[in-house]
Amino acid sequence: MPPTVVIALLAAPQPEFGVTVAAVSIVAFWSVVYVARLLRGPARWYTVVDAGILMVLCLGTRWMVPADWLVAGHSWIMAFASFACVAYQCHTGLTLGLAATAGVIGSLVAGSYTAAPAGSPIDIVITTTWSVVGAVLSRSLWILVRRGGVLADRAMADAEQARTRQRVAQVVRADESELANALHDTAAATLLMVGVGRIPKDQQLLAAQAERDMAVLRTYGESLPDRSDLSSLLRAAANLIPIDVHFEGMGPLSLPAEVAGAIADAAGEALNNVVKHAMVDEVFVRVEGHEHEVLVVIVDRGAGFSVDRVPETRRGLRESIHGRMERIRGHAYVASKVGRGTSVRLEWTDA
Repeated sequence: MPPTVVIALLAAPQPEFGVTVAAVSIVAFWSVVYVARLLRGPARWYTVVDAGILMVLCLGTRWMVPADWLVAGHSWIMAFASFACVAYQCHTGLTLGLAATAGVIGSLVAGSYTAAPAGSPIDIVITTTWSVVGAVLSRSLWILVRRGGVLADRAMADAEQARTRQRVAQVVRADESELANALHDTAAATLLMVGVGRIPKDQQLLAAQAERDMAVLRTYGESLPDRSDLSSLLRAAANLIPIDVHFEGMGPLSLPAEVAGAIADAAGEALNNVVKHAMVDEVFVRVEGHEHEVLVVIVDRGAGFSVDRVPETRRGLRESIHGRMERIRGHAYVASKVGRGTSVRLEWTDA
């Protein structure tokens, strides 16, 4: 609008300069009102009024555009009307947009034809009709853009649904896996220890372990406190095995409850494995770190085993140790050789 207004005032025929000024002022003021209304949402009747004002402007071509411009096929009104018709296609429905365009372009052709000097070429009419092409292309582009947007929205919605289903499935699998780990580390471990003859001499210790197993299974799934002391959890796990556990560096160590529980459970599984397989009477546990970084090392000098030959079906290392550490974004490293003992290294950092 601003450059068109300047050109209109500079090119206005002198006898009708006042008419041009009045017309340009009305159209400019209305255009500001119209755009401000469009910014708040669809404005069907405002578009009808806008098209009506432009039709009157187009029909008044003879008083606002010099005749020599029309002979050469030029008109500032044509530029103003053409831009308006292109814009209609982007914020109106198909019927209203095409009707408004037809009215404005028809008035533009009629006004230009009647204003051109008699016998002059019809260049202005031919040039004006190209506004129809611009409006049609604009409507076609808008339709394609909207269809592309619908397809993109649909694809995004489908992808989000797929991600949601995947997250739900992961949560379900993680919960099932953790329940299986709890069974493996509690009741199954205690029964296996009894079955292989590794019964503690102190029967109260066996009773305490069975009571611990029942408590774990009874409270499975209940909400955890915000933070837990890893040292206390490790000592509780050590108190339930029938061999001596020698701690090093064990001071209070507050961690997020989920992290502390996972590390303590992984360490507990490592201690149970010592009882079941290492054939030793003692094990060494070293704890290092702070609330943002933890290292727990469990070492025994027992029978050892070949890590590479552990079957995939064995849950102890795969799920109860490696799986638990992976779920808290930690790492577990197991090193062992037959006849030379085993070392289990549990690492976690919140970085």
